[in-house]
Amino acid sequence: MIIPTGREAKEPTGFPLFSIAIDGPAGAGKSTVAREVARRLGICYVDTGALFRTIGLATHRAGIEAHDEEKLDQFLKTIKLHVVVEGRDFNIFLDGHAIGEELRERSVGPLASAVSKVPVVRNFLLELERALGRERSVVMEGRDIGTVVLPEARFKFFLDATPEERGRRRYQELIERGQVGATVEEIVEEIRMRDEQDRNRVHAPLRPAEGAVILDTTGRSIEDVIETIVATVGRALSTEAFEDKRPRP
Repeated sequence: MIIPTGREAKEPTGFPLFSIAIDGPAGAGKSTVAREVARRLGICYVDTGALFRTIGLATHRAGIEAHDEEKLDQFLKTIKLHVVVEGRDFNIFLDGHAIGEELRERSVGPLASAVSKVPVVRNFLLELERALGRERSVVMEGRDIGTVVLPEARFKFFLDATPEERGRRRYQELIERGQVGATVEEIVEEIRMRDEQDRNRVHAPLRPAEGAVILDTTGRSIEDVIETIVATVGRALSTEAFEDKRPRP
């Protein structure tokens, strides 16, 4: 595993390093929101879901079942997961090959969910995720960022929406990619099953972190959610910067 290095004392914004954790169930809009929040704040976006999808896809191609923890453990020792952070861009390479759009195919979601329940997989990725959060200001999204990966994150948000709303969004995404192979109803049912797995898994179950701002995105535009998060972070950072500049007695 190659972990990026090169920590800076301050971000280009002039603020000390800080992390934003965005958690929530599948289809709540985390990736879209996190990516745009990072862009507007001028910091790095880390898609942890893509990391789990990469492992899920790799193990599937190798013919390894997620429940076979011993084989998974051995397999993870043989692969090279390389994350490249260039400016604000976050790219994943597996054994020297760039991982791209295949991660977003509908069939990869269940593979990611299956391996995400396995402790050796979570431990394998935890070191990398935390290293990314230590070395630069980040917006990191997933299922357990605020509870496990970055429990000391300066800002924590939990996005949610009804399964029906999330199913419609996912269906629209698949249409736009030309990957539709199921009805809206089938996708909603898949999301319900994914929720059940994620919320009831033994290790790092899906739940809001303590102190997280919970945002129900049902019926809300993505732009509205993005503006809410950016405004919340901006106000806090501006207040802290003002306090730092006040004369000391």
